[in-house]
Amino acid sequence: MLIYLRHGKTPLNAGGGGEGERLRGWLPVPLTVQGEKDAHTAASEISLRPDTFSSSDLPRAHQTAQIVGEHLGMVPTLDERLRDWNTGNLAGQPVKDVLPLMHHLFEHPDLPAPGGESVQDYLARFEPAIREKVAAPGVHLVVGHGRGSTIIQGIASPLGGVGGPEIDRQFLFERPELQPGGVMTVDPQWNVKIKNPGGKNGKSGPTGT
Repeated sequence: MLIYLRHGKTPLNAGGGGEGERLRGWLPVPLTVQGEKDAHTAASEISLRPDTFSSSDLPRAHQTAQIVGEHLGMVPTLDERLRDWNTGNLAGQPVKDVLPLMHHLFEHPDLPAPGGESVQDYLARFEPAIREKVAAPGVHLVVGHGRGSTIIQGIASPLGGVGGPEIDRQFLFERPELQPGGVMTVDPQWNVKIKNPGGKNGKSGPTGT
């Protein structure tokens, strides 16, 4: 089973696509004080001790993983495959301003973001890392990014074949349902459950619910 934890809030996470929300990409942005609280809260939601514990090596994820690790008495293994999409020169810009270009890149996944990587290259490193965790026996905790959670839901979607080789790419266009500090669990059958701070939760899986 995979437990996927989204990093806590950063100064660039305003939520809702508003004026204050900016694309994070590979920028080394730290957690806010609220983001640190998010990480502590998320750690308290993890009732199963994981067999493995890994994290994106970007600072916001690593910082979250360190806080979670203190609760678990474990040290995370950093894995660069779990990094967010490298949006290159778009990182740091208001999301609402770059959204049309991002949608163009989603529709043409072989085109690289300016100064960054293509969606196809992002998926080529992230997908195998996640599929390995879901397929492996035991419990595997991963600290990652919001976009990663939408990819996981795309793999779990019936339109993608429920864990099959395809991904429902419509999820590339969706805002993450998993909020900063939220916890997503994925069982071997690719049933997905989401627990967000504040109780705004959801689930998805083979039934499409």
